[in-house]
Amino acid sequence: MASKDLIIRVLCDNHGCLDFEQLLELAQSNFGFEVADLRSVLFDDGIIAIREGKEKLTSGYLIRPDSLVVAKTSLRLCQMKAGQCNQCDGLHLCRYIIGGSCTFGDKCKNPHSLTSHHNSRLLRRKGLHDLTEKQLLQLLMQNDPFLLPEVCPHYNKGDGQFGSCKFAATCKKLHVCLHFLQGDCKFGSSCKRKHTFDQQALKLFQGFSEENIQNLYKIYRNKFIIAGQQEKPAAFSQLLLSERSFLVDFVTEKCSRIHWHLPYRWQVLDQDGVTWKDLVNMEEVEKAFCDPSCETSCKDQPKPPCVDFKNMTFGGSQVRRLSTASSVSKPPHFILTTEWLWYWKENDGTWVEYGQVTKQKRTDSGNSLITSQTLENMYMADRETEISFQAGKQKYVLHFKDAAGTQQMYQQNVQYQTKRDVRRRPRFVSPQDVGEKLKR
Repeated sequence: MASKDLIIRVLCDNHGCLDFEQLLELAQSNFGFEVADLRSVLFDDGIIAIREGKEKLTSGYLIRPDSLVVAKTSLRLCQMKAGQCNQCDGLHLCRYIIGGSCTFGDKCKNPHSLTSHHNSRLLRRKGLHDLTEKQLLQLLMQNDPFLLPEVCPHYNKGDGQFGSCKFAATCKKLHVCLHFLQGDCKFGSSCKRKHTFDQQALKLFQGFSEENIQNLYKIYRNKFIIAGQQEKPAAFSQLLLSERSFLVDFVTEKCSRIHWHLPYRWQVLDQDGVTWKDLVNMEEVEKAFCDPSCETSCKDQPKPPCVDFKNMTFGGSQVRRLSTASSVSKPPHFILTTEWLWYWKENDGTWVEYGQVTKQKRTDSGNSLITSQTLENMYMADRETEISFQAGKQKYVLHFKDAAGTQQMYQQNVQYQTKRDVRRRPRFVSPQDVGEKLKR
């Protein structure tokens, strides 16, 4: 059995997560693994997520001893109704079986077996066929966002017993401190938000086994570590592009960052569903992406396949863009952050940056004092909110998400209800620009 399969089994046998020191100890005692044997596993962001610890890096270790190592998978449950899906990449399995038990029993319309032809084939393709049922269910529980009740974002804002949640005690989402579940609440016992799963919260977990109820905090913590690696730095869990990543002349082989020479990195998901590979024409893709009028990367390319920026796909495969932090989230001396620009679409189809309208292009929308930096600050603070502003005599509302909850941004005229598309794109930075900044 491959080392990564053994490590995933160890993690799943320990509620899906161990700190690195515990993982190393178990791997050494059970399988004779040494630190070097774990290197390739920890580098694989398809199966491992890591929250970097705070203890001093021990000589010979790959990461800090108290860093949390979490088992990860791209496997999800199929969301279609039973019998409606012929073939997909999701497990055909009742969601309540994963939580603990299904009250419908034999009368349930959804499959209860992992050994069906579809599920067996899928598990083998994902490299999960050697896991026990309990190990697999643990892995799914902390990875599939559909399986756990959502934490109420409004409860975690505002004052009062229920925060700013309008549904109060009837809310169908979880009223628990988000930072407590993430493991980073600074207020501890003095926090105004709940740090326990009370009777109201437990109603949302009907059908969960007693063991899963007892481990809800760990399950949510693991879930947020996995989800958070798209936004927060964590050693080896993703190809991190931070300021330290560019100072290649001053780092040593013990540096816990993976280096890259640009403040962005375009990658496509391999057919194995785990490995991310660099796009060969990365600079051309980035240049097209920085142009708000481009919906694909094929603007200056002779022929497809090209990257679809709306769906983030390349020839049918998933694409991702790794990036340094937004410039508004760091002090000015951080020179290699990403500057995001905000645009709205004119009637003639041209894209105009907020706050940068020329006299020839001056319209009611352009007279607003709102700028890209203002919008970026608001967006980083709350991606669920709406921004009201006035331009000339007209009032507008900018929506970061559309009614369907997707990231299709638009601004709407309050009086006439007309809509204009809005796009957030980075300012283009070439390899030459990076070199000049580092020289300075």
